[in-house]
Order: sequence, then C-alpha cells, then structure tokens
Amino acid sequence: MKIAADEGGNARSRDVTPERAEKAEEGLKKLGKARAAVERDRIEILDRHHETVKKSAQLYDRQVRKELLEKDREKRRLLQREFHAERAAMDEIRRRARMKAE
Repeated sequence: MKIAADEGGNARSRDVTPERAEKAEEGLKKLGKARAAVERDRIEILDRHHETVKKSAQLYDRQVRKELLEKDREKRRLLQREFHAERAAMDEIRRRARMKAE
C-alpha cells in the first residue's frame, strides 16, 4: 500500500486510517482477481487462435495432398493411355505384317 505524500514529500499518516487501509487491501485483491481473469481470458483466446490456426493448417495440408494425389492419378492415366496407344499401334503393325505374310 502506498502512503500519499504532501508537497514537501512527507508522508501524510493522518489520511491513512484502518478503514482506508482495509479498503485499499480489498481494492488490491479485486485488482489482482481482475488481472488474473484478464490473463485467463487472454490465454483462452490464444488457445482458441492456436486451435484455429492448427485446423487451418491441417485443412490446407489435406487439400494440397488431395491435389498432389489427383495430379499423380492424372499422370498415371496419361501414361496408361500412351502405353495402350503404343501397344495398339504395335499390334496393328504385327497384324498387317501377318496379313502380308499370308
């Protein structure tokens, strides 16, 4: 508890009564409780923000992974089409060669 000072810097002990000191203590307790409540709220807000950021990152990772898988599938489909086209062309060449041989 702080004691008020007069203009000369001397403590004014006559202003500090037991009731006033008690009220000051109660005020400090209330202030401490209020600060603790504010700190709890701040921590709760930070926790919620952290969870939101974490969920956003997970969602982004899933989307990126899904895109990569889709690109990989498309690439495999393209390779399969090319393979089947080459095989069909080779089969056609063999069939024509057989027909000429007969």
